[in-house]
Amino acid sequence: MHVRICGSPGRATAQGHPAKDPLEGWDDKRGKYVKIFKVKTNPQDEDQLDFNEFDKIIRAVKTTAAEHSGWMIKEETQWTRNPAANVKMFLQNRKHAKIEAEAIMGGAIAHSWKIVNLPFREEYPGGRQWNLDAAQFKFKPAELPDDEVPHHPHWDMIFDHIGHELTPALRELPWAVDAKIRTGADYLRTWVACAFRDPFQPLPYLFFFGPERSGKSIFYESLERLLTKGVVQAKRSLTSEFNGELAGAIICAVEEMNVAKCPDAHARIKEYVTARSLLVRQMRHDCYAVPNTTHWVQTANTRESCPIFPGDTRITAVYVSDLVEEQRIPKPAMEAFLDQEAPHFLHTIMHMELPPTLDRLRLPVVTTSSKRQAEEDNQTYLEQFIAECCQPTPDNHTRFSEFYDRFQQWLPPNEKYAWTKKRVSVELPVRHKTIPGTGNVKFVPHLTLKLAEKEKP
Repeated sequence: MHVRICGSPGRATAQGHPAKDPLEGWDDKRGKYVKIFKVKTNPQDEDQLDFNEFDKIIRAVKTTAAEHSGWMIKEETQWTRNPAANVKMFLQNRKHAKIEAEAIMGGAIAHSWKIVNLPFREEYPGGRQWNLDAAQFKFKPAELPDDEVPHHPHWDMIFDHIGHELTPALRELPWAVDAKIRTGADYLRTWVACAFRDPFQPLPYLFFFGPERSGKSIFYESLERLLTKGVVQAKRSLTSEFNGELAGAIICAVEEMNVAKCPDAHARIKEYVTARSLLVRQMRHDCYAVPNTTHWVQTANTRESCPIFPGDTRITAVYVSDLVEEQRIPKPAMEAFLDQEAPHFLHTIMHMELPPTLDRLRLPVVTTSSKRQAEEDNQTYLEQFIAECCQPTPDNHTRFSEFYDRFQQWLPPNEKYAWTKKRVSVELPVRHKTIPGTGNVKFVPHLTLKLAEKEKP
């Protein structure tokens, strides 16, 4: 195909050297010279132009694992998720025949968008990735000279009060000493900094409990004031198979709910806290997988509202005491103070040095006295017996028959028949599962029975 552009042919160069044939590549059209370009047109280019028009109103989307995850329709200025049937009706309503609508949808599938969740990033990071409605900061972190210290006393008041019980435990932890995390407020600020700056890494499930109106909820409510979105009420996700609110969530709040009474809640906490990706289920929509950016905060009046079992490695439990009179600031006034100080607080969060990752969680769990008591209260009789009457011995084992006989002697009379040999064998901790020995004798590994009172010298 030839394309003509009007102009004038070339002449000899200023140095007097002969130029190329001035008419080469030009065509004389009624006294005007027209430049001719040889261009190979591609029918796909025209198809692409048509596709781009439809791409502005409908899109097929896929997960980061390249799995189809449904359809999006742009309704005025808002993109909404829809089933395929709705997309077809939408196109037919725009005067496209059924076969045309199906062809348009086929083109959209061939050029589908990968839905990503990149908090605090641009909407289109490139490569047909769609960072749809990701969380952003409402405030710009303050830019301070090196000699100016950020000033956020009301944020500090919240973190000091809520984190008070953490302080004694942190002073005994080598990793906290090395990271200069000296107080509970330091720990909570570090938790927030990790959630905002490293959102794809898992963090401990924070459980705050204490009297009513002790300021527990202000922790996540204050964080909500910093973000355009991403702080969600997530109790339904622990009690139901539907968890659509978790898509794009950064802070998940579970408020005033006895999670321990929900049959599947403990298993869901374990999944949501440490899973690298989540399967999002919404009513009447296809399931789709997203990277996990959720970080969890539960508040309750009683310690029993959170399922904390011996050996837990996900939950940091903190008792929050009642507020003293000078800490009781009316909520509207407190919110105004938090907004005023938000740029300085974000400066602190974005510039503080984060500790190295030591385990699967970005920040280690802290075992407070409250958590230790909760673990003890939730011990089974078998776990209590091992804690009280046995001692760990890496190189010595105990005959299962001797272990079981002593356990039966230790049990309350009304529990003896409930704890059969089979049940004990099944419920032994993984490290102490029975192993075979010579002569078909079973042993409980790495445990030795302490001397009974009557056996002590």
